[in-house]
Amino acid sequence: MSNDREISLGVPGVRRRSRLAVAVLAVLALLGAACSDDDGATTTDGDSASTDGGGAGEEVLGEPAPASGEPVKVGFIHDGKSPVRDATVDRQVAEATSEYLNDYRSGLAGRPIELVECEALAEPSRAVDCANQMVQEEVAAVVIGAFSNLEAIFDPIHAAGIPMMVWAGVGQTVLADPDSTFVLTNSFFGLADLPISVAKDAGVDKVNVVVIDLPITTSFYKAAGKAYFGAEDIDMNLITIPPGTADMTPQMQAIAGDDALVHVIGNDAFCIAAFNGLKATGFDGPVSTVSQCMTDATREQTDPEVLDGMVQQAAAPLGEDDDPDIQLFNAVLDKYAPEDTDRTSAFGVGMFTTLTALVDATEGLSGEVTAATVLAAIKAMPEKDLPAGGGVKFQCNGKALAPLPLPAVCGSGGLRATLDAEGVPASYDLVTKVPDAAAG
Repeated sequence: MSNDREISLGVPGVRRRSRLAVAVLAVLALLGAACSDDDGATTTDGDSASTDGGGAGEEVLGEPAPASGEPVKVGFIHDGKSPVRDATVDRQVAEATSEYLNDYRSGLAGRPIELVECEALAEPSRAVDCANQMVQEEVAAVVIGAFSNLEAIFDPIHAAGIPMMVWAGVGQTVLADPDSTFVLTNSFFGLADLPISVAKDAGVDKVNVVVIDLPITTSFYKAAGKAYFGAEDIDMNLITIPPGTADMTPQMQAIAGDDALVHVIGNDAFCIAAFNGLKATGFDGPVSTVSQCMTDATREQTDPEVLDGMVQQAAAPLGEDDDPDIQLFNAVLDKYAPEDTDRTSAFGVGMFTTLTALVDATEGLSGEVTAATVLAAIKAMPEKDLPAGGGVKFQCNGKALAPLPLPAVCGSGGLRATLDAEGVPASYDLVTKVPDAAAG
């Protein structure tokens, strides 16, 4: 893996960013998870990278340290095969990871992890049923990867005092929970922190955000975008374009002459049209995007000159087979997962991250293992590396995005990938975000 460059996005003082709090919370209920397709259609994972498993042998797993004693029930809710997404890889990776943790990491607090699985099929009513099942089963914790109805399961699990660890999630209720919800990744990274970092790196002070015109994607920018970018001395210009627009040349022509970064957010068809519009206008400035833009279709239908050097949000350094965490991830799948498990999936590595992070966060726990003791251990954890996070740190003490009132968020930075002409990550960079309270 390339040497990480830490890009501080700290802002002097607290007041400018804290004034964003009301606006930020106002849009969280509408803001879509960074992993889901904007129009609800099934899409190929954006973080896909070619890999053959890395060639790392079983020795990467380390010395066996088997769990023993009474199993600990850990709830696992996912969408399964639904109209939103086929989440089969989530289940395959979760099951493989729990076996690895039981055999090599002594499970959870020394006891075997017993997954209590529930498939919600992207239906809110089924999601509520799953949440109630977790309460009835008296699980010690619930793990979630990318899930379509996170707020639907919140109330029953929260009322029971069960800690819920989430890979990627949004929603006012979820992110503002100071009690028992822990979101491992920064929900704003792909929307704002990524383009801010790329703009600063490119030496420009303006970002043209080209976004599919749906409330779930435009609400953040309309309510808080100007202030959020302005707090970093970056001018943000919003260009909303209706879904299904095949030719975006006119809209791209209007911004082609700007000395600015273009940040594109939408599904792959939308992004292809935007990228081709930039090509048609001769735009040769910096471009960034989010992971759901970059699919096989995008790579095939976008000019290599546009793809080359584009910067994309990344969930993990997939394809970097010399990265120790990616080697471990591949070795876990080699040993425990079915042969057809997609090891290039950002969703898959997200499940590995979430279950492993739960064990990492409770590493000091001993004695009785209950929802209450697991919750206390998570809140008391020191700062650690996010598993398969490419150097991103996490600490679930409610202060990761301070002073924003988002205590459920555990991670403040993010990972970005610079693409080659084929649209494949050529290198990864760690972007760190220094909370204002610490910076000021």
